[in-house]
Amino acid sequence: LGKKTFINEEGYFHYKKDKINLVMGRKYNPFGPGRMEGLFISPIAPSLDQITLEINGLSNFQYRNTIIRLDNRITEWDGKEEIAQRWYYLRSFGYNYKDKVKINFVDAVIATGFNRGVEWYYVNPLSSLFMERKHQTQWREGGDSTAVDLGDNDNHFIGGNISVNINAWSFYSELLID
Repeated sequence: LGKKTFINEEGYFHYKKDKINLVMGRKYNPFGPGRMEGLFISPIAPSLDQITLEINGLSNFQYRNTIIRLDNRITEWDGKEEIAQRWYYLRSFGYNYKDKVKINFVDAVIATGFNRGVEWYYVNPLSSLFMERKHQTQWREGGDSTAVDLGDNDNHFIGGNISVNINAWSFYSELLID
């Protein structure tokens, strides 16, 4: 169209019905109460390949579960070039009191390893609190996803956020523990 250039950085399937919201594809992923988004996803992050399920408004409770495919990293391991697959699992459970006070508890995992696909146990809510595998004595740096082995390098986060809206004023705070 003349001298104009168009760029589309998103392409996704979106299903929404009543309290359920499902997104599959490449999309920007705003997360957090701030206008510049939050600690768990950077405000300058590109659109990301993902599957996101949100359930909103069940007695003022919300639940969100996101699986994000991060970029692969090429690294040299034992003299060979290996590709480490990277995944980001992000879960949030919150309460909304009349749009005046919103509180969310968040847990997330960045999973990295060779020959590693989606690990469905990380979809479980609060898996960071009971699935921490990397501090077992048999763990070795570098493994696959079927056992704690070479290449596995999972990083667990927990935290939360709160936002308070009073008349025309909004206040929010976030916490991330790595």
